[in-house]
Amino acid sequence: MTGAKRKKKSVRWSKMHTLHCEDIKQWCRRRLPILEWAPRYNLKENLLPDTVSGIMLAVQQVTQGLAFAILSSVHPVFGLYGSLFPAIIYAIFGMGRHVATGTFALTSLISANAVERLVPQSSQNLTKHSNSSLLGLSEFEAQRIGVAAAVSFLGGVIQVAMFVLQLGSATFLLTEPVISAMTTGAATHVVTSQVKYLLGIKIPYISGPLGLFYIYAYVFENIKSVQLEALLLSLLSIVVLVLVKELNEQFKRKIKVVLPVDLVLCVLASIIVVGLKGMLIQFRDLKKYWNVDKIDWGIWVSTYIFTICFAANVGLLFGVVCTIAVVIGRFPRAKTLSIKNMKEIEFKVKTETDDETTPQVKIISINNPLVFLNVKKFHTDLKNTIQRENPSNHPLDDISKCEQNTLLNSLSNGSYNEEASQPCLTEKWSLVLDCSGLTFFDYSGVSMLVEVYTDCKDMNVDVSLANCTDSLIKAMKYYGNLDSERPIFFESVSAAISNISSNKVS
Repeated sequence: MTGAKRKKKSVRWSKMHTLHCEDIKQWCRRRLPILEWAPRYNLKENLLPDTVSGIMLAVQQVTQGLAFAILSSVHPVFGLYGSLFPAIIYAIFGMGRHVATGTFALTSLISANAVERLVPQSSQNLTKHSNSSLLGLSEFEAQRIGVAAAVSFLGGVIQVAMFVLQLGSATFLLTEPVISAMTTGAATHVVTSQVKYLLGIKIPYISGPLGLFYIYAYVFENIKSVQLEALLLSLLSIVVLVLVKELNEQFKRKIKVVLPVDLVLCVLASIIVVGLKGMLIQFRDLKKYWNVDKIDWGIWVSTYIFTICFAANVGLLFGVVCTIAVVIGRFPRAKTLSIKNMKEIEFKVKTETDDETTPQVKIISINNPLVFLNVKKFHTDLKNTIQRENPSNHPLDDISKCEQNTLLNSLSNGSYNEEASQPCLTEKWSLVLDCSGLTFFDYSGVSMLVEVYTDCKDMNVDVSLANCTDSLIKAMKYYGNLDSERPIFFESVSAAISNISSNKVS
């Protein structure tokens, strides 16, 4: 009896040990993606294009690393180190294969604020004659890189702590208007910090509230000190850089190698300004926010103003608090706060060719607002509902994967085949979204509805929206490329069903 118990205990321990090892392996694969993709890496097909891409990015990072090191108020050589080591670390821990890591303007500006505050330029006179053993740098430069390294290390510790505490889900508080306004405001600060190099004048370090306006006031007061040669060279560099980048973007399918113009025009301030082009043109989003949701427009403008008047972190905090306050004020108007109360009704349609009733139409009633707090759950619940009731269809998330895999396969031979990149088709059916309970929405809600419409269209599913408010119809028409060949919005569910029935009969 004792031997049997011992044997049973040994078997149980063996199972627990095996399960424990499998869990560890699974955990390692999730946290170290290199263990997943490296064994399956195809050297023959991917080594050459990856090498070319790496060389192009390295050439670009040389000048950008130097430029952002100056923006961080440290010696330019450390910009090269900042471009090298993150790429190696990301190759081990990174999740995205198509992401290029390196120096970034916003983090450089935040680091510069700490460096200039703790090791100001005025302290250089006290240490300029003392040399450090660190790469032959002066004591002043060594102190500055020490502060920048400490700030970077602290940022890494905070990110690791957020990873351990699984705080990634908290990013839902960072809505698109808030992020857009904050990054645009930060880009404005970065451009302002480069004005002295673009104009060739000396400007004392100015920080604190309204510091941006004090800088421009100083520039206008000393406008006669502008060096014409520096101004013309900066303008020429910016124009050439913008033109070449636009050409690379327009002809990226035809040009196999991106033109590394950054190395030719080594005007660091101009490179920084042009690198911020994507952030600065976000001003165009104001028209979009105004037409979709005027409250989001107001949040964008106020967040941008707070960012340029104070700092990026202050603007971000204001935007998050303002967004939460707006949602709290809006939610009492909602009939329900949970998407779990979404009603599902099967509608049977009789056709002339088939006397039997077949479930060709599905009606889903949305009885809650769609805002940034619940759009992800709405998308997940809707996807699960569609997949549960129609198992032959792909989930919404699988459509983009299918298209991406098809496109990658068509590009593997160095050519692009439009027919090969067509989305995967399934049996056609219809979906009606009853929006009578959608009492209000924000930009994120409209974005999600358009995304659902587009994904369902790729799944060969006809989507109709019933009982929509005029503001929702206007916002969706302005936001997305909706189908103009067939009606989408209907006054009632019965009107949508009648339209579907008439189309099926015809």
